[in-house]
Amino acid sequence: KDLIQGNTEKRNSANSNVLFPNPAQNKATLSIALKENSGVTVNVYNIIGRLVKSVKAEGQQGENYINIDLNNLSSGIYMVSVKVGDAASTKKLIIQ
Repeated sequence: KDLIQGNTEKRNSANSNVLFPNPAQNKATLSIALKENSGVTVNVYNIIGRLVKSVKAEGQQGENYINIDLNNLSSGIYMVSVKVGDAASTKKLIIQ
């Protein structure tokens, strides 16, 4: 991939995140690095696309850890959408 430099470097990215453990049981943690303070929204969707959990946090510049309580969710495959400003990414999460 080509590396694009310039103004985009200063923006927060929703792609620089890690969701662990995966597979998860009672909780998962999102690790996300932010270039500046920003609101972070984490939405968890079931396999048919229904929103089943939403977590909002105010992230600080640097590494942030956001805990996601999974206790009320059944075993299965979920999609986790991470939004930072107008940037978004989606990851698959398996709950055992």
